[in-house]
Amino acid sequence: MPLAVDSVKRLKNSGFIVVVVTNQPDIGNELVSRSVVDSMNDRLQSRTAVDYIEMCPHRQDEACSCRKPKPGMLIKASQRHDIDLKRSFIVGDRASDIAAGEAVGCQTVFIDRRYNECPPRAPGAIVRSLPAAVDFILHQTTEP
Repeated sequence: MPLAVDSVKRLKNSGFIVVVVTNQPDIGNELVSRSVVDSMNDRLQSRTAVDYIEMCPHRQDEACSCRKPKPGMLIKASQRHDIDLKRSFIVGDRASDIAAGEAVGCQTVFIDRRYNECPPRAPGAIVRSLPAAVDFILHQTTEP
């Protein structure tokens, strides 16, 4: 993602804890091993200022509580890192990301990549890029 490293760094420099929450059904569907995804996540963390990655490895048809749009990963991350979800933001490019955030009271920012799928119904903000999402978040948190 263009400018992701700088975008995450801007959030970290402003005092945010940065957590990635990601559905990885290819693990449950046995298309890729967990070790491959763990390796990808390790690489992401080593190259960015991401604090933690919370992952759902379950298939789409499993009734887990963690797969977005369910908020399980957000709840787990909030407990693990003492995060107040009501004062937090979720940034995502799928309606399921926004729904998970709404379920726990996060402020929502939708990155509209113009996928051929239904967009979320009413995110807090709609932007076109991660840097624009960070601009929005920092503006929201620095207003008097």
